[in-house]
Amino acid sequence: MTSISQLKRKDIKNEVKRIQKLPKYEQKRQMNALCKKVIDDIETTGTRVKIYNRFWDKKKEAMKLLSCVKVLPEDYRKFVYITWDNAFNNKVNKTVNNVEHIFKTKTAHVSGLPLPKQAEVNIWWQGDMLMFASASTDFSLPIERIMGLGTTCLGRDHLSISYYLTIEYKKEGEIKCIVVRVTWKHTFDDLIKYFEERRGARDKIKQEL
Repeated sequence: MTSISQLKRKDIKNEVKRIQKLPKYEQKRQMNALCKKVIDDIETTGTRVKIYNRFWDKKKEAMKLLSCVKVLPEDYRKFVYITWDNAFNNKVNKTVNNVEHIFKTKTAHVSGLPLPKQAEVNIWWQGDMLMFASASTDFSLPIERIMGLGTTCLGRDHLSISYYLTIEYKKEGEIKCIVVRVTWKHTFDDLIKYFEERRGARDKIKQEL
């Protein structure tokens, strides 16, 4: 099995040393950006290793990323470790400012959002809102407007397969779609399962007298 994570401990360590030589105001900005990079890699890798059958394969990826976290400055390390713990210790929810952020997934935009094609988009559930965040813009879509989430697969061999998530929703009486892409089959499983569970609970509440 080849390693999923692209991060290396020595690269993170060298980057921290470089940043610490910068002026204070610039240190904070660049350290925040470095931590975001580590967090994104942890969350993406944590989602992908769910398909592994062997415990040691999962542990190898987890320990590799933990070694990257440990070379961050202490103030940043504590925050990033929460993400690592959520990703690899079966804790799928995290709370920021008392709001749950669930199943954050990194994708590539295909269509449906006012973004360039292939733009990186993070998607996650925040309560009953499906959130989309790109480098330039954030979007939100309330669950009551979502009609369905589904996946499709295109490609003939392992190297060219892509998996697409289609989100159908209502807007001003019309049915519209957002489509995003990933390369790992099970990336969307938790996003869809959460939607189905929340929608089922909402429908049940509506029927109660």
